[in-house]
Amino acid sequence: MRPTSIYTLCIKGDMYYKERGSLKTALQSAPETALQIINEIRNNPNVTLSEIAEKIGVSRRWIATNMKHLQDTGVVKRVGPNKGGHWEIIG
Repeated sequence: MRPTSIYTLCIKGDMYYKERGSLKTALQSAPETALQIINEIRNNPNVTLSEIAEKIGVSRRWIATNMKHLQDTGVVKRVGPNKGGHWEIIG
């Protein structure tokens, strides 16, 4: 079995970055994608999954999967309806 890297989301001022740690987070499976998603939400809380996918250069489904992990771990949450709502970074 190959060891996996475990990262912790760290916030310092206006910057989000990953740091090695013992805590399992949404960043464990796809740290770069998760950080890019968080930065896109920070730049535009009204951004859609399709817009994030286009900016990052991955599929919308991959963004949806990562967003679900971020929501389940309490990093981001959706406020309001699917159309007209926005994302909030909470952790």
